[in-house]
Amino acid sequence: MKLVAVMLLLVAVLAGAACSGSDSKPETTAPSSTSALLPTATHPTDTTPTYATVDEAVSALSACADRGDLGYFFPLVQERSETEALDMMTRVKRSDVVANYRSRLETSGSTARLNFHDRGNFQVDFALTGGSWSVQGIWP
Repeated sequence: MKLVAVMLLLVAVLAGAACSGSDSKPETTAPSSTSALLPTATHPTDTTPTYATVDEAVSALSACADRGDLGYFFPLVQERSETEALDMMTRVKRSDVVANYRSRLETSGSTARLNFHDRGNFQVDFALTGGSWSVQGIWP
């Protein structure tokens, strides 16, 4: 069990590179307009980060939330709003996703769903395309 925790921590650290703007400091405040954010193309896009496993995708989601990476979350939320993206980032951070996701993960072939309805009240959808996993969306 400790080995799994160490491995997940290592994946989370490495996943930080998948966040948008990973070379910059974490944002401390939200941008004043959504025009400064990523385009609002539907998921998946050519720039959608992909991962070898769902575990890596979950770790990246958590790492991006910890970094305050609004650019990563903005295209994932339904309403495409700063407010909703910030809300989902906060929910992911508050729920300690990496430590708690295993019992909440439902997989079915090329899709997976992470349900945190009893802790943080949000859901994350993943898809397997071309052998790689990607986060498809997050909502309350």
